[in-house]
Amino acid sequence: MWLVAAALLPFAAASKAPAPPSPTAEWATLDARLEQWLGKVLLAVPSKKQFSTVGALAKFCQANEPDNDPQCAAHALRHLALIERDIHHRDAAVFVRGLLAWNQRGTAAQIHSQLIKFGDKSALTQASVLLAQYDIARQRWQEAVGAAAAGDTAGGQEEMSRLRFLHGVALQELRKHRAALTQYAKVTRTSPHYRQAQLNMAIANIRQDWWTDGHAIITELLGDPHQATDAAFNDRLNTVLGFSLMRQQYYRSARDAFRNVGLDGPYTNKALLGILLSAMHQQDYVGALNAAKSLNRTAVRDLPADEAPLLLGYIYERLQQPATAMAAYSEAVDYYGKRVAALTAAQLDASVIRANLQAGDVVFTLAETRFELEDVLPAAVFSNVRLLDRYRPRVAGLNNRALEAEYRVLDEAYAKLLRAAMQQVVAQRVSYLNHYMSQARFGLAAVHEQAGAAP
Repeated sequence: MWLVAAALLPFAAASKAPAPPSPTAEWATLDARLEQWLGKVLLAVPSKKQFSTVGALAKFCQANEPDNDPQCAAHALRHLALIERDIHHRDAAVFVRGLLAWNQRGTAAQIHSQLIKFGDKSALTQASVLLAQYDIARQRWQEAVGAAAAGDTAGGQEEMSRLRFLHGVALQELRKHRAALTQYAKVTRTSPHYRQAQLNMAIANIRQDWWTDGHAIITELLGDPHQATDAAFNDRLNTVLGFSLMRQQYYRSARDAFRNVGLDGPYTNKALLGILLSAMHQQDYVGALNAAKSLNRTAVRDLPADEAPLLLGYIYERLQQPATAMAAYSEAVDYYGKRVAALTAAQLDASVIRANLQAGDVVFTLAETRFELEDVLPAAVFSNVRLLDRYRPRVAGLNNRALEAEYRVLDEAYAKLLRAAMQQVVAQRVSYLNHYMSQARFGLAAVHEQAGAAP
């Protein structure tokens, strides 16, 4: 979260900034329960097909879209001995793909371990990519590192780049920045993961205080005409560069970077806040005021926008306009009070986020405020909910009351987890708003006292 603006104010110590929320741990247990339930369901899937060769089974899996059809995973479970006997088959990775699509990591890992010993090198690389992705989605960083390291052998150029990118991500999450940089550097320029790998390299350098190297990487990315144009990604690059420059007290350069961010994108408000803060550091309060007014008018009420009313009062105070400052602080108190009341009174509906998940979005809107759940739950939770929703029409056809009852329990448990996460992010925002309201009240009192003491 931001809270960077309040940290600049002289009265910021008047109230303690709220601590970030504690991560939810329940998802790991639910993930294991879903894996067990799906394993029983897959073995209950009716099928008269039998396969005598791995090649025939692989061909069946490739023809039946293993990501969407449970038949591949079901047959992989039933024919595990056959797969392990002919593990050297070049298409063996398709079984890992099918199993992981239906959360059967235990069996997929068993096949992967056999591929390490006896399998085709290209198939091993493909399977390692799939397993590393699966573990990263569950924030199992060490397991992802193990899978990626095992598959770094002799796959195709794109598969190897993808694997090394994932390896770097897992290492970076483990704070092994030097090792992560080594993996990112191996991602080829033609890979679709190249720009993200380079940005991750820049962030790793910046976090290690090698900020000149980080800035050079970002500048090169922004100036490379051969890379595909992606406005949102370029905005992200400029935002990262701007805040890093600001931390190094290169305020003019920071403002230039922030100005390169588009006016209608996911990074617009962050860039406006960056311009505002850089201008304040330069004591350019007129420039800061213009940015604050723009931020205050934005329709997207994210956290940077919520800081604007508080900052307006402080800027007017710096401009030696006490009457305007008091009016701004009063408006800020009223604004934060209304925002808190609206969010507190709003009703949370987990079905809304579930509907959004089917469209690939992990956000919900409450009281005209957009919330994201990615910061409090791993990506696997959302894919598991999609999987449960996708399987819902098949449950009645199982003709197994025990499995149907277990599905309902799991479905409600995931709904409860989503509601808890929604409550968590809303409570966090309310906490920040209350903090800003306290700051605004303190600022109002301070300006009023100074105005009363003036001759």
